[in-house]
Amino acid sequence: MAISFQGLRAKEGACAGSYTSMYSLCAKPDCRGALTDVLAEITERADSIPGIEHYSCVQSRNHPDVFQVFYRRKRFFPYLLNSDSTLTRSLMKRLKKYAIRPTRDRFLPIGHVQLPHDANRPPPKIVVSVTMIAKPDCISSMPSVLRSGRDIVHAISGNYRIEHSQSVARPEFFHTNLEWESLEAFNAYMQSPVFEQVVGPIVPKLSSRTLDILDVIGYSDKSGSPL
Repeated sequence: MAISFQGLRAKEGACAGSYTSMYSLCAKPDCRGALTDVLAEITERADSIPGIEHYSCVQSRNHPDVFQVFYRRKRFFPYLLNSDSTLTRSLMKRLKKYAIRPTRDRFLPIGHVQLPHDANRPPPKIVVSVTMIAKPDCISSMPSVLRSGRDIVHAISGNYRIEHSQSVARPEFFHTNLEWESLEAFNAYMQSPVFEQVVGPIVPKLSSRTLDILDVIGYSDKSGSPL
């Protein structure tokens, strides 16, 4: 089973520095537990993979068979599929065995803010993944609009990190990843006055938007510096 890469080589030169990638996987019937075990093994190796700055493995609350592996790397390198990576061929074979429709999207970072690195801090409990499709005449202005609300969100108690990025293959696609201490912290943000202040300028520029809440099952962070 081949893994689909969306625009894997497109704009490679423009992505010589840090870039963000997201793998989406769906467990085969009755294979959710086995896939979770494989992803846990990958998580254990994340700290030893050269160039990995930030890594999270998450499971959808609405669709428990759906998983995402989200990571930032210093240079272009699809580590999950590279034969020279620290992952063994056996581990990769098992990943393909238990998952269907795995896809990989590569994003150009628009910027992120996060709490300072602290090895003693517990990992976030949830990740909120927001995918947005910008209207054709709004693509160029989206990065600045997303950045304008970034610090406001991060100031909310319980927010660990917020990162915005833009798809390499389809520039109209934008993604926001928000890491939260708890679901309660995210709900408090949703119900706060600043929510409309942040979301209000974004919504008119979009043709569609989807949001998923995912539980963190693996996490590693070595960056700690905002961009």
